[in-house]
Amino acid sequence: MKTITPLRQKFIDHLTLRQLSERTVQTYIQWVADLARFHKASPDALGRPEISSFVLHLIQERKLSDCSVTLAIKSLRAFYGIFLRQDVAVLFSGIRTPRRTLQLPRVFSPDEVERLLTVGTNGDPLARAFLMTVYGCGLRLSEAVHVRIADIDSKRFQLRVSHPKGGRERLVPLSDNLLRELRAWYRVHRPTHWLFSQGPDQDPICKGTAQNIYYHWVFTLPSILRPLVLQNQALLYRLLFDAASATLLQFGRERFGVELGITALLHTWGQNLMDHPHVHCLVTGGGLHTAPDGSHRWVGPPQSSYLFPVKAVAAMFAGKFIDGLQQLRHHNKLTFEGTLAGWKEDPAWRGMIAVLRSSKWVVFGKGSVTGPECVLEYLGRYTHRVAIANSRITSMTDRTVSFRYKDYRDGSTLKTMTLSGVEFVHRLSLHVLPEGFTKIRHYGLLGNNRRKRMLPLAREALKGSPWHVAMAPVKACPTRPVEEEPECPRCGAAELLCIGRLDAQGRFTPLAEGARRARIQLGEPPIISDTS
Repeated sequence: MKTITPLRQKFIDHLTLRQLSERTVQTYIQWVADLARFHKASPDALGRPEISSFVLHLIQERKLSDCSVTLAIKSLRAFYGIFLRQDVAVLFSGIRTPRRTLQLPRVFSPDEVERLLTVGTNGDPLARAFLMTVYGCGLRLSEAVHVRIADIDSKRFQLRVSHPKGGRERLVPLSDNLLRELRAWYRVHRPTHWLFSQGPDQDPICKGTAQNIYYHWVFTLPSILRPLVLQNQALLYRLLFDAASATLLQFGRERFGVELGITALLHTWGQNLMDHPHVHCLVTGGGLHTAPDGSHRWVGPPQSSYLFPVKAVAAMFAGKFIDGLQQLRHHNKLTFEGTLAGWKEDPAWRGMIAVLRSSKWVVFGKGSVTGPECVLEYLGRYTHRVAIANSRITSMTDRTVSFRYKDYRDGSTLKTMTLSGVEFVHRLSLHVLPEGFTKIRHYGLLGNNRRKRMLPLAREALKGSPWHVAMAPVKACPTRPVEEEPECPRCGAAELLCIGRLDAQGRFTPLAEGARRARIQLGEPPIISDTS
């Protein structure tokens, strides 16, 4: 058991007497402890230079977001100013919290709200009822997950917020549409105490489940590497998989002490069909924690709005990929042809690595997939997508092809691009993967060599956990009517043999096979009504 120092215990007692929430106390303690670990000294022995260097470390090296830096500074000010009663004006002179850009709220039209509720919830009744409650009553996430049945006053069309932030209860109006939706939810699921509950004990859903159970991450390589990737596709695509998965697994072990489950998908194209290698990762919202005694439990992220800090993940991903790239060159496994021939020389290579280290590595992370059914739908829709769908092609002539694309550099404006047929085929050919290359891979709990052993443990640990999302009842698939077997229009036989094919212009191409080909060559005209 970890020993609590007297200074930490006094700080905890001080914050508790000020009646701060448990989460605020934990946050303050965490940032003061991070400061002490960074300087390897007791925080009460540190001064302004040490505080300044720590904040600089958070901004430049750990690349934390503005919100995280602000939280760290406020936590340290509380420790030194309120607890130790030191002069914070001197200690924090020149250290300012990042300024937030204030933006006007976006007002949605009724049609946009309906699309948000329909598309954004993927047809999940829990997600729809929950989102309507949050949006219709103006609730915080922590307030919505703790709505009780007794909080709803249908006669007065009011909802009591019984678990508000800061402990100040309030009443909010309840619209007719929302009341009908909540009544429909109640009739089907019959919650006993909490309105949005799940599990055998009818516990309230946790904030992580309310937002998502799977997180969507995208790891993209800098543009300077694209020519090198085209010349070394198998090696660098594999390195991209390894660096992205190793980064997420390491964050899971270090932040939560758990083993995550990851499904990674390789995409090599952008909207304009040029090479744009990136990996999509579907990551479980938490993972399996194994205690020293061998017991297992499911542990989710302590914060509700994100899984890991994006900037920190991007920095680690860049370091792992660059290190792997250096190893491949050291062992002479990379190919440098054409304009890349100069990278064979050490000075040019070191210059390219320096550019890579100073470049911004784009990593995108958000929670976007809720529940097992939506995960299956996401995988089925997303995994086998090709570079361009037929619906994006607007016109085609003998020499050109025109298609729609989103210009992300121009505010995601929808534009039309026209290419020659040769260039269109050239761009499509950039995305043909090496023979036998696996573009969908699984790691952690879902790894092929561990899945059979780990998944039953994870499912058992999830039972009764606040992060558990139950499968919805499976609808029976409609049976297809039995079709009558086709008959030959000439002799009436039930068994038809394909002896050739007709193209759109009516030209017949025989199958090069034995006697049937001989009969056709003798001049017997085929009568074919099937072109399959």
